[in-house]
Amino acid sequence: MGAWREAEGVANFLAPETGETASTITLSVLEATIRRGRTMPGAPPALRESLDRVADALGEDPYAL
Repeated sequence: MGAWREAEGVANFLAPETGETASTITLSVLEATIRRGRTMPGAPPALRESLDRVADALGEDPYAL
């Protein structure tokens, strides 16, 4: 259970930072990680919700007011 909580903490940290990420490689890795994490057997709902927040941040327009 500790690794799931750690992953959730990392996702919560990344969500607000993701909009400032410009690296195509980093964004591709994040997208792949989100896809895997959302479908991974045994992943707790809290982790999936955290990954959803990261995914939402990836889709936001960084120039929107």
